[in-house]
Amino acid sequence: KRHVGNDVVHIIYIDNDYLPGSGVEDDKIDINDGTFVSGDFGFVTIFVMPFMHIDDVRVLVRVRKGLDVKISSALMHLEANAIVPIGAVGTYVRQLAMHADLV
Repeated sequence: KRHVGNDVVHIIYIDNDYLPGSGVEDDKIDINDGTFVSGDFGFVTIFVMPFMHIDDVRVLVRVRKGLDVKISSALMHLEANAIVPIGAVGTYVRQLAMHADLV
């Protein structure tokens, strides 16, 4: 795993080819437990996972639980699971990160 980001947004790129059932599933990801990136910040975590044998990338966005209601409601619209063509993933993730950092 590699990590980049700022105080508000963490971007985690998972090097291994993503396969469903590989342990990085929607219901198993809890960004609040400190497993991925610990600290008091990191309101939004963006996971980037390349698919095996195809030129698409899975982008999963999670918002930290327990935030102030105003901040949480401003960020919840970003929480999603998307399949993005590899050629567009850089722009897509940068746009997500910039929108999350505006809050």
